[in-house]
Amino acid sequence: MLKIYAYLMVILLFPALLSSTIVHAESFHYSYTRSIELYAPAVTGESEEGVLSKVKLYIGYPGSGRVFFSAYPLTELDTQAAARVAALVAASLAGVNYYDYDYYVVMESESMVVGGPSASALMAVGFLALILNKTVYTNVSMTGMVNPDGTIGPVGGLKGKLEAVAKAGFKVFLIPIGERIVLVPNVTIKKYPWGVYKSVSYVKIDLVKYGKELGVEVVEVASIREAFEYFTGYKLEYGGIFNPRLPSKFIENLVVEAQNFISNASSYVEKTRELLDKVPNRYKNYIREGIDDVEERISKAKEYLSEEKTLLSVNTGFTAAYESQYIYWITLYTVDQLNIDNIVNMVNKTINIVYNKLAETLNKYSKSIRLSDFEVLVGAYTRFVEAGTMYSKALSYLEKGYYADALRSLAYTYWRAYSVLSWMKMLDIVESPSISMERIKNVVYTLYSIADSITSYAYTLARDLGTTPNYLNKAFEYLNKAKEFIYEENYVGAVGETLYATLYATLSIHELFISNKTIIPSLIERIEVEAKYNMLQLSNNYSVAILPIYYYLYAKELIEDNMFNEALPPLLLSILHSKKDILLLGGSSTPLETTSNKNTVHPTNTSTPSPTTPNTIVPTTMQGFLGIGLREFLWFIAGLVLGSIIVLVIWLYTISRKSSINQTSVGGV
Repeated sequence: MLKIYAYLMVILLFPALLSSTIVHAESFHYSYTRSIELYAPAVTGESEEGVLSKVKLYIGYPGSGRVFFSAYPLTELDTQAAARVAALVAASLAGVNYYDYDYYVVMESESMVVGGPSASALMAVGFLALILNKTVYTNVSMTGMVNPDGTIGPVGGLKGKLEAVAKAGFKVFLIPIGERIVLVPNVTIKKYPWGVYKSVSYVKIDLVKYGKELGVEVVEVASIREAFEYFTGYKLEYGGIFNPRLPSKFIENLVVEAQNFISNASSYVEKTRELLDKVPNRYKNYIREGIDDVEERISKAKEYLSEEKTLLSVNTGFTAAYESQYIYWITLYTVDQLNIDNIVNMVNKTINIVYNKLAETLNKYSKSIRLSDFEVLVGAYTRFVEAGTMYSKALSYLEKGYYADALRSLAYTYWRAYSVLSWMKMLDIVESPSISMERIKNVVYTLYSIADSITSYAYTLARDLGTTPNYLNKAFEYLNKAKEFIYEENYVGAVGETLYATLYATLSIHELFISNKTIIPSLIERIEVEAKYNMLQLSNNYSVAILPIYYYLYAKELIEDNMFNEALPPLLLSILHSKKDILLLGGSSTPLETTSNKNTVHPTNTSTPSPTTPNTIVPTTMQGFLGIGLREFLWFIAGLVLGSIIVLVIWLYTISRKSSINQTSVGGV
């Protein structure tokens, strides 16, 4: 009987034993691994008392872009998601292929729950140091959220965090740009015979001055590259002359497009003026104001064209074209000469023509596509989706009887669809590296996960602050559209929507925290530097990376016109598209230069550990937490427990039955 029990135990525990075997078979074998230990300040509880979290980072080579995260005791989801963004930014800045490494984060904190991505900028710096194998000063600390464009986003609890790093002996504390001045609650409690009165007021604290009192130098940084200099003393840069230019045929086509916009807008203004006498008096002022606005835009578009600010001319001309069309249609409507159904049918026909043209072109590139053509198609498809969205809004306005809003949306739809055809004329004009659609698919999944993470974080921030940024709804709209395209396996369409979701989520975060408009010029200046750096990483390939150059040059023209707020979105788009292209090309095509920066403030000696170099081990197998996935481990435990329970039940049943038989035998005797 004992043998039977033994055999039964082996059979029942076989699934658990098999699970364990599979887990060990799936351990990750690397040529080398590197690790580094850093400390990130956090806050705990409602009091926002500062504590330090230990962050241990690992990279394994060769890998496949996997990011693993573990935290003790607990962590919020946005903290885990931020680790992926940190890994992507670090690989991009280092100029390596993101998919060549695996990335590991192990966090331990005195806080019961590690919340928010405030340690993600530190993770990015740490991963960057690991990839480049650089020494890190351990008496430098920082807080901040890493944005996908490599900039450092705002976080909370800065006073408590500063106090925590000061107590631990750190001498330099890096914070996000624009957060030097913080509001801190001041609680007053007064006791009266009839009870206790509690009031809360807020006082401003200058963290730089407060840091000096605590013996800590507080420095505002705008990007991971800036932070890396303070942590290592090395400056990341790429050699070569930076002179971004769009292909000459591309520029020629844009000039023609600007001229067409200007010509059509002028024509519609003239037609509208001819009808002005017939317009009822109650509408005349509205229409005259519309004409004046369009003529001002026409004049500005011509001026930009003469100054060779081609992109500003095109965008201003586009606005003049659809606004003039709208003013003409609304004028016809007021004199009973407009059939809205005919307008809807005309616009719908235009959209269908454009859609068929796009579908035909996409079929042509079902296996692979040149980078320059891919850029053009992404630009074209983004505009097509925008046209379709506005068309849907127009139909919604019509159902509600909002005819003016409907006509404006229809005019916008028509001219946006026209611009799609204009972009598609730029296909096959530049030789560039060929990219497989399978590669594009993998990059889309990576970009989508990042967009989803940062959009969710922006939503969480807005909810906690009790507000809704203007850009946040747009971020979710683009994210949902990207998801639809991914399901449809339309990866060209998904790229543009994914990056726009990331853009608007990032803008939402800026909108939540940067209320002082005077900081915008300095922020723009530093983001422009990041845009240059990202394009230089593409080296010879940046001349065919159409979209990074397009958005960078557009931002430059806006900056020259002192439109700093308007320049922020295209600058961020330039960086995002550069990172997309770096992923597509498998890393930088130009060697990275890390030069010692003598101007960087090096931390003074303290009781904290001396500067450390990443610990490199070759070769190695990552096992334990690093080799066993949580799901496999849980299956092993489940199999072990289930097998033990079944064996125990059978054993108890057998003992019970044996006892019953014995009792029956005794009674019979």
